Amino acid sequence: MNGFLWEALPQIVIYAASFMVIGTFWVRHHRMFDMCRVVDGGSLVLNLVFLGFVSLLTFPSDLLYFDDQSTSAVIAFSAVAGAATLREVGLWRHLRRHRELLLPDIPEERIASLTTWRFWSLGVFIISILVSLFFPRITVLMLLALLPLYEFVHHRRYHRMTALFIYFATTKSGALGGLASLLVNKLSEERQVLVRRLELGMTLVMRVLLLLSLG
Repeated sequence: MNGFLWEALPQIVIYAASFMVIGTFWVRHHRMFDMCRVVDGGSLVLNLVFLGFVSLLTFPSDLLYFDDQSTSAVIAFSAVAGAATLREVGLWRHLRRHRELLLPDIPEERIASLTTWRFWSLGVFIISILVSLFFPRITVLMLLALLPLYEFVHHRRYHRMTALFIYFATTKSGALGGLASLLVNKLSEERQVLVRRLELGMTLVMRVLLLLSLG
C-alpha cells in the first residue's frame, strides 16, 4: 500500500495543482456574481467565454506527468489559465462600466481593486511558463504554492483595509468604540490562522519537492 501511494504521489500533486487552479477560478466566479444585482446580455456572453476557458483546463491537465514532464504541456496549461484570467478581467471591466448591474452598496474602489488584482494574477501563469522552460517538474509545485499565496495576500490586504476603515469610522466619533476594537481583533485572529495554515501548506510543498527530487 505504501509503495502504491508513493508511486501515485506525483500524479496526486498534479491533480492538486489542477484542482487548485480550477477551484480558485470557481470561487472567484461565485464571489463575482454575489456582487451582481442583475445581468445583461454582455455579461452572459463574457461569462460563457470565461467558463469555456476554465472547463478547457481539464484537457491540458491530462497531459501533465511529473516523472516525464513536458514543457509544452505546462505551457498549454498555463496559457489556458492565463486566457481564463484575461476573460475574468474583461468581465470585471464590463461590470465596472455598467454599475447598474452591481449591488448599490459596493464601493467603486472595491471593484477597481478586484479588477486590478485579477489582472496581476496573470503574472503567476507567466512565471510558470518561464520556469517551465528550464525546470518543468518544479512548475506544477509552483502553481500549487503561488496561486493560493497570491489570493491570501489579496484577501489579507482587503481585510486589513476594512478593519482600519471600521476602526477609524467608529472611534473617531466616539461611538461603538468597543465594537470596532472587537472587529479589528477578530480580523487579526483570522489573519493569524490563515498565516499558520499557509506556513503549513508551504512546508508540505517543500517537503514533497524534496522527496520527489531525491526519488
